[in-house]
Amino acid sequence: MATQITKPQQINVIPATDLPGLQSAIAEMESQCAVLPVLREKVNSIVVTDAGTYAQLGQWVAEATAIKKVPDFKLGSFLSMARRVVDWLRTEQNKHINAAEEIIGLGKGKMADYKRRETALAQAEERRINEERRKAAELQAAEERKAREKEIAKQLKDGEIKKREAEQLRKQADAEAEVTKQNVAEVTVKPSVPVVGGVVMRTNWKFEIVDAARIPRSFCKPDEVAIGQLVRLLKEKERAEREIPGIRVWSE
Repeated sequence: MATQITKPQQINVIPATDLPGLQSAIAEMESQCAVLPVLREKVNSIVVTDAGTYAQLGQWVAEATAIKKVPDFKLGSFLSMARRVVDWLRTEQNKHINAAEEIIGLGKGKMADYKRRETALAQAEERRINEERRKAAELQAAEERKAREKEIAKQLKDGEIKKREAEQLRKQADAEAEVTKQNVAEVTVKPSVPVVGGVVMRTNWKFEIVDAARIPRSFCKPDEVAIGQLVRLLKEKERAEREIPGIRVWSE
C-alpha cells in the first residue's frame, strides 16, 4: 500500500503584542525630559550680545542635544517590537489585498480591451451613418436645386420674371441648397459597454511632448535641483546670481 505524503501547512507565527516595562520606560523618559520646557524658555529669552552669552546659549543647546537622545534610548526597543507586530500585520493584510488586486487587474484589463474594441466599432459606425446622412443631404440639395432651376428657367421663358430677377432667384436657390447640405443632424453611436455596479472603469488621458519650445511658459517649471547644485558648487552669491538670472542667493 502506497504511503501518501502530505505537505505540511505553513504556520505563521504571530509576534507577541505585550510590551513589559513600557510604562516604566515612559515614566523615566518623562522625568528626564521634563527640563525641556525650561530650556526652551531660556533659549527663547536669551539675547546673544557677547562671547559669554554665546557660550551660555551653546551649553543649553548641548544639554537639549543630549536630552534629545533619551526618547530613542528609552523607547527604541519597544518601537522595534511594535514594528515587528506592524510588519507582520501589514504582511498578512497585503497578502489578501494583493491577491484581490491581481484578480481586479486581470479582470479590468479584459474589460478595458473589450471597451476599446466596442468604442472603436461605435466610432466607425457613427462615421458611416453620418457620412451617409451627409451624402443624402447633398443629393437632396442637388435634386431640389435642379428642380428649382427648371422652375426659374420656365418662369423666365414664359416672361414671368426678368433676367435680373432670375439671377437673384438662382442665388437664393444656391443658398437654400447650401443650407440643406449643412443642416444635417449628426448621430452619436454609443458603445455597447454596460455599467457594472461596484466596478469603476476610468479613462486615462495621456500626453507626450513633441516640441518643448512651443510649450507656454506657464506650464514650465524651473529645475530647482540643477539650480541648487550650481549654487552649492559656486558658493558665491554674486557669481551664482550672475550665472542664473532671476534667483536670490543667501547662506545660513
